[in-house]
Amino acid sequence: MPQPSWRTCQPNSRRTGGRRDSPGPARGAPSNLERPADGRRACESRPRGRRGGVQGVRVRTAGLRDGVQVSLLLRREAGDRETTKQGMGRAPRCTRLRSSSVGLAPLGRCEVGRSAMPASPSSSPRDARVDLLRGLSLLSIYVDHIPQNVLADITLHNFGFSDAAELFVLLAGFSATHAYNSVFERYGLRVGLKRVFLRCLHIYGVQVVLLIGTFLLVGLWEQAYGTRSIIMGPMLRDGWQGALRGVSLRALPAYLDILPLYILLLAVFPLVRFGLARSVAGTVVASFLLYGLANALHWNLPNVVDPADAAHWYFNPFAWQVLFVIGCVLAIAARRGLPVVTAPPRALVALCWVYAVGCFLVLDAWKLWPAPLPGDFYPTSPLLGIFGNEPKSYVSPWRLADVMAQVYIVLTSPRMAAVARWRVLRPVLACGRNSLPVFALGCVLALVGRLIFRTAEVTVTVQVIVNAVGLGALLALGLILDARKASRVPRPHGEMTPDAVRPAE
Repeated sequence: MPQPSWRTCQPNSRRTGGRRDSPGPARGAPSNLERPADGRRACESRPRGRRGGVQGVRVRTAGLRDGVQVSLLLRREAGDRETTKQGMGRAPRCTRLRSSSVGLAPLGRCEVGRSAMPASPSSSPRDARVDLLRGLSLLSIYVDHIPQNVLADITLHNFGFSDAAELFVLLAGFSATHAYNSVFERYGLRVGLKRVFLRCLHIYGVQVVLLIGTFLLVGLWEQAYGTRSIIMGPMLRDGWQGALRGVSLRALPAYLDILPLYILLLAVFPLVRFGLARSVAGTVVASFLLYGLANALHWNLPNVVDPADAAHWYFNPFAWQVLFVIGCVLAIAARRGLPVVTAPPRALVALCWVYAVGCFLVLDAWKLWPAPLPGDFYPTSPLLGIFGNEPKSYVSPWRLADVMAQVYIVLTSPRMAAVARWRVLRPVLACGRNSLPVFALGCVLALVGRLIFRTAEVTVTVQVIVNAVGLGALLALGLILDARKASRVPRPHGEMTPDAVRPAE
């Protein structure tokens, strides 16, 4: 494996008392902080490897008057990917350092790592608006998963045909593209597939833990209070066979059926990315074609919670995949800086506003406030179902257009970008940045809330306790996980000078 060699910036091109390629100035060589005769200098230091090395680092200093102005520029060489494959390790990781007392501009500390796996797969900054929407959807899912919860009157499904589930899946496609697209580009197909597989395995593990925890909690609650579970009852009565159906994802109990959909969609993300890389329009057309066929021909997967009941997946993956693909396309448009995202046409934005407000007015949900919406409210709405399908399971076109309009309005609005930076919304953004653990905790707390509502009288006090404890726990978990991530960020150990620009230990 070629070893990178580093040299230190010298005032000019001729030798000055030491070897040009030495790791530091030789004895007797003038200091790099001394001002040369012409007042300017420029030099380049590059790690030597196959076809240009991992990355080049260029340090330039100009206009040395009262202090030294130094800027560190990072550039990716043409041989980046091939060098990584040859074992040079991951691309340099750079962290900003403070200016020194002599006037140094912020520098970076570059490190040639040991692993080809990136520490952070995304190469572009996160959009706070996406984290805000994800956080709101997670909090809404928790509230909506507790029947008779009075806070369900102010969650997302009250303001349009769609609800938090559609928003969550669409943003899952956006986040998957943001997280894994650069991995495929920089480290190749094998590393990208490995990262996606490990993530799917992680989510599957969370699903199994949630399923086992639900089994135990519901079983113990039934023994203690004499209740009988309608949702988990058939699987509990079947014992280990029911548990095996759940672990194999052949049985998806209500409230535990979102993660299996996410696993399936994330597993096909490499195929979606392959199609989008060749033809965005063709991939979108194929996705909508599959969506239409699923609605017209009633395609779905079986859900064997109760062997006597011929049920299917509540979140039909053949229909819900269109939301995931739309999220991927939106992420690509944002990453490329296309005008449809960066400078949205006013006519398109106005059309989205008209449709979103129209959905709210047609829904008439406010007429039922403060009573929670009845369970059959959506299926009986005449505009929401097509081909006789359940509107949410098959994502009726009205729901699809509604969530697309809402997301487009938010993600193209500079005002929403400013709102997302409000300090008071920081806990919500933290939930959005840590969606999987927050969602898992929300499932457990929602289950406890449902059991409490079934065994105790649903009074104002019970409502306040269940919602305050549950929502408070989710927000606290998001902040704690954010703090843990921040504590793992490498801290600079000292000030940097041009002599210090070399691989970190």
